[in-house]
Formats: sequence, C-alpha cells, structure tokens
Amino acid sequence: MKLQNPQPKVKGNRLQIKEINFPIPVGDSSAPWPQFRGIFVGTSVIIENMEDAALLHHQGLFGKCMFSRSWPTNEKPPVIRKRQWIRRKEWLCNIEEQNSIDNLNRTDLAENKNKKSNYSLESKANVRNGHTFKFKNDVTHAPSLTPLNKIVVVNDSDDDCLDKDSILNNLNPTLHEEPTTIVEETVCLSLEEAFFLFYALNCLSIKHMTTNKMMSLDGFWKLCINADPTFVEKYVTYHYFRSKGWIVKSGLNFGCDFAIYKRGPLYYHASCGIKIRNINNPNKPKLSWENLMGYCRATEAAKKGFVLCEVTWPSNVTTNTCNIKDVRKFIVQHKILQRWTATEHRERIFCRGGQQLNTGREYFAEVD
Repeated sequence: MKLQNPQPKVKGNRLQIKEINFPIPVGDSSAPWPQFRGIFVGTSVIIENMEDAALLHHQGLFGKCMFSRSWPTNEKPPVIRKRQWIRRKEWLCNIEEQNSIDNLNRTDLAENKNKKSNYSLESKANVRNGHTFKFKNDVTHAPSLTPLNKIVVVNDSDDDCLDKDSILNNLNPTLHEEPTTIVEETVCLSLEEAFFLFYALNCLSIKHMTTNKMMSLDGFWKLCINADPTFVEKYVTYHYFRSKGWIVKSGLNFGCDFAIYKRGPLYYHASCGIKIRNINNPNKPKLSWENLMGYCRATEAAKKGFVLCEVTWPSNVTTNTCNIKDVRKFIVQHKILQRWTATEHRERIFCRGGQQLNTGREYFAEVD
C-alpha cells in the first residue's frame, strides 16, 4: 500500500519549487559551513536574526513565524480602502485628544498635591557627617520616538457592476504613514527542529534565555527531555522522516504527532499524519485499536493518509537514562494503515435469478 499523491496548492506551471531540504552545502566541501544562532525559551528556540531565519526557511522550511502562518507578512505595507484610512485618522485624533486631557488632569492633581504638602524635595536635607545634601526634583523626559507604519491607501470601489479592468485602473494607490507600534516578528523552532539542526547538521548554536550562556549538546538534550517527556521518541521519528526527504511539521491539526509534506506546506498539502507507537518501553502508554481507528477516521476526513510509526527502544534504556549516544540504537519502522469498512469494500456479483454466491466474502446478488 502506498501513500496517495499529495495535492499541490499551486496549480499547473505556476508551481516553481526553489527550496532545498537542508541549509548546508551539499556536495561542495569548499563552501563555508553556516552557523545560526538561537535562544532557548523553555518550549522552543527562537531565531531573532531575520537573515538566519530566512535561510532556514528557504533551505529546508525550518521553523514557524510567531504571528504569520508561514513567512512574515508584516514587512509588506497593508492595503486598505480610503474610507478605512479616514476612519483611522479619526480614531488617532480621538486618542490624542483623550491622552492630552488625561495629561492635563494628571498635572493638575500633581500641582494640588504639591501645594498641600508642607515640604518639598528641594527643601528636604539629609545631614551626614556634618555635610548637607539637597535633592532636586529635576526629571527630564526623553521624547518618545514612535515608529511610522507605512500603509497603502486605494480608492473605494463597492460597485459590483464595474469590470475588473476598470476597478484596477481607478485604484490610484497612495502611500501614507501612521504612528503605530511595529511588532517585530521572530521565527520559532520546535524542539525537534532545533535539536536536528544542532545535533545532526551541526549548524545551530543555542543560548539559554535566563543564563545568557551558550548551551552544550548534552545540556540541551536534558532540557528538551525535561520540557517534553515524549521528546526522545518524537525526535527519533522526526530524524527518521527528515532523512528520507520529507518536510516534517506538527500534526496537531489532524490529531497526530507529526504531519509530513512533500517539498513543504507552501507547495503541497500534507500527505499523511504520523502517530508514534513505543515498543519495549513499559513506561510509555500503549495504543488501543479504538484509538487507532479514531486517528484513521480523523485523517481520512481531512483526505490524508495515516502512518503508524513504531519506535523500538534499546534494552535497558528509559527516558531518564537515555543519552545522545543511544539515539543510534533506536529502530524505527512505519506502517500505512487504512480503516476497513464493510460498506465500502463489499463486492457486487451480478447473477441471474437472484442466486447468491458463497465464497467467504460478503457479496450481494442482484436480479437482472
């Protein structure tokens, strides 16, 4: 049994695949080995440098943006209608008026409080060793520089009777700026992706968020196990399918551990969902047939295949005693499962006279 052909998201000759599977030089020993930097934040690794994030994304589709679905879209100025721009300017004017009123009220309250007080900071003295020191209430506020966000404003076109060509010709786009807070988007790597880049490809160095120190491979391994008790079998499965050329992403949308893509989710839909089954490890929960049938139904409803990945643990190795050297001792096997339903797999035999055939399978006889 083979997996179904993945459905492309872009049709026809518009599908141009430029990404490669790994962000390292393949087949060229003279090329410099890249080195990316990440920050461990507890449950993931963040890539703050957008140049490194772009290389990881375009050469292997590693990571996910914090706000966007695939790649940051906040770099492009948003396009809004003219009426929306007028409404935004009215909102900004109302906010500025309200802020000015609040500032006046605060200054009035501060002046009244200073008049009622019997002492001030300038008159208060602190005598130490016969010397008198005066404290002045001189506070200077630096002007707040608010970054300007660029917006493209086009004309309103609500008439349905207009042609598309006339609508495009009458857009008249103009570029405007508004003082809004710009949130810089970062790329987030899962623990499996980060450890794959750190351990397998040796192109990622990770710094701890709290200690601000570079982490060793053993230290990062222990932190990953503490953060996720199922990290060992997840990473072994991730490494197994990544080495076969698949793009491995989270399968939470399909109720599975992982979802594998051909070339990546930018070009194809997920081929199947992957559920991990641990073998030779009594500490791990076992899968029942009811659970497997539920996973099959969930993936079939999304028109995806279902793969059961069996991870065989080495003897005398548990989650607490497992180290990096034991990763090579794991055995991974995958099986493609399909839910069998009687109504979909019955065979119809057409015979004359309504005579039914008894062949061990369930047939239906129909009268000619």
